[in-house]
Amino acid sequence: MNAVASFLSSLAWLIFLLSQLTFNTAHATQVLGHDTNTAPLALIVISDMSAFPEIHKQDTAITPDSMDKIWRSLITHSQPKLMPKFQKMSLTRAWVEFQKLPNACMINKVKNPKREAIAEFSHYPFSIFPPVRLIALAKNQHKFSQPFSLQDLESQSGRKLRIGVVKSRSYGAEIDNFIATHPKHFFIRGAEDSMSKLIDMLFMARIDAIIDFSQVVTNHKQETEQPQQIIAIPIHEAAGPMHAYVVCSKTPKGKAIIAAINHSFQHNEVQETFRTFHQLYFGHQEYLLLAPLIDNIFSSSQTNRQPDEPAKIQAKETRLNTSSQT
Repeated sequence: MNAVASFLSSLAWLIFLLSQLTFNTAHATQVLGHDTNTAPLALIVISDMSAFPEIHKQDTAITPDSMDKIWRSLITHSQPKLMPKFQKMSLTRAWVEFQKLPNACMINKVKNPKREAIAEFSHYPFSIFPPVRLIALAKNQHKFSQPFSLQDLESQSGRKLRIGVVKSRSYGAEIDNFIATHPKHFFIRGAEDSMSKLIDMLFMARIDAIIDFSQVVTNHKQETEQPQQIIAIPIHEAAGPMHAYVVCSKTPKGKAIIAAINHSFQHNEVQETFRTFHQLYFGHQEYLLLAPLIDNIFSSSQTNRQPDEPAKIQAKETRLNTSSQT
């Protein structure tokens, strides 16, 4: 009996020591801020796919100037591992469905107060675009003042122009507010692939102009082999480059996904992919405007500065012209 009692006593003491070791390890992990839970995180990426036509095809080869490459790099270096599935729907419906799911995400979204109330934003921008422009057919450039102000639409110089915009998309605070208060001047499209459809409508002269990023329209023009020349006019209400982010559900799962994405952005390969995309996609002249902002985002010496805080830089305004459109 004494031997049995001694064995049980030793076993109890061993169990106690193991429990203390487990507690101390967990406590140390919590203090150090490390998460030992490496289980994959499932997420549902909602998009109309107009900007990411190949992002859901994991076996599709993509070029360095494809925005898809940034996303795949983020997924490759994510910890815990992110496992995305994709759902295609219009942007308007996407924001509705987004709020119903605990692990929904959307890519390349501009911040505004309404969105920040319902979504977790990544710390780092997914992309930085030069200012949006008023894109019109070159043959119709006489209809627009240069640079262009949305206030011109209220004057006689507006000539009842109809400007195409995407429903539920953010173009920046000033432009968003003007569209909301002056809807009569805009053709607002909310179906799937709205951006691409509006560009097609512009080339068919069904609308007078659209508001978009010049490079997006240029790429669409080249892909569809459109012969018509376009011009991109600076807009007074769009003063600077725009930052767009990954957004996820404002839930514990959504926050965990955003944390993994933020972690990925700290990887050197992700940062290099980010730089390469912006340099190749926008070209040398536009990249001169973006490079200081990108340097600021990934600068370890400015950790107290928010990544979307505007840098105090000056850059010469650039625009598309007929000679540069092929």
